[in-house]
Amino acid sequence: MNMNKKKLFLISDGSAETVRGIADSFIVQFYRPGVLVKRFGRVSDNERLDFVTNEILQSPDCMVLFTIADVNLREILHNYCESNNIYHIDIFGFFIRKFEKFIGKKAIGKSGLLHKFSDKYFDKIAAIDYTLAHDDNKSIRDIGSADIIVVGLSRSGKTPLSIYLTENDGYRVANFALVKGERYPKVLDTLQQNRIVMLKIDPEVLMKIRENRAKKLQVDKSNYCSRSFIYEETEMMLDLERKHHEWIKIDTTSRAIEEIASEVIENLRVKSSDLVNLHNKSNL
Repeated sequence: MNMNKKKLFLISDGSAETVRGIADSFIVQFYRPGVLVKRFGRVSDNERLDFVTNEILQSPDCMVLFTIADVNLREILHNYCESNNIYHIDIFGFFIRKFEKFIGKKAIGKSGLLHKFSDKYFDKIAAIDYTLAHDDNKSIRDIGSADIIVVGLSRSGKTPLSIYLTENDGYRVANFALVKGERYPKVLDTLQQNRIVMLKIDPEVLMKIRENRAKKLQVDKSNYCSRSFIYEETEMMLDLERKHHEWIKIDTTSRAIEEIASEVIENLRVKSSDLVNLHNKSNL
């Protein structure tokens, strides 16, 4: 079972593709290594680093590999691992010191200086792949790498919003459907709460959307479209709204996707400012 596996944490202030490639080149040398890999990209500030170190602390039998250009963040992570007796390898730090000695100058220590255009382009491709793989409860694998998590009732606009935020702003988005009578995704409680966006919608409008959907697909309407069931689901959402104060709440009723996305980003500007500047609003 996964809970008995050793864990390998891959941490980067970029997409984490480089550190993943390095780790893969070594892991492939072992037959059934029994290692669970957890990747955390865009660790570019103290808040994000705190979230990652809390994850590490819960995994006593682990190893940490990281590629972080920022000297201060790199030192914080190194000291954290040292003080907690966690085996770790500072890949970027090891090699940059060799280059500093060879060139005879101190490194700038800034992330993302190599192939800025290419990095943004390939990051966006990776983000699209991520969002599609994490659409509508499909997967919780690598869920810690999500920039934004969208939750809401079926047909409240989760998937269109997720894809829009990815294609236009490069965010990695996971979304979860919340359904009355089905188990609440407990993984949501393990994530940064100020990055979770709850979509609300008027129940009467939702009923019409579901009825049109059912008619188009020629499926039985039953509970899915019934007024009483939809109102029960709406009440369930109100209970969650009262419980989760840190979540961002957005009303999607009869609104354009562009307007909804704009409100999401504006709220993130207040609650999690590091996300807003993460992709520099690339229009690639």
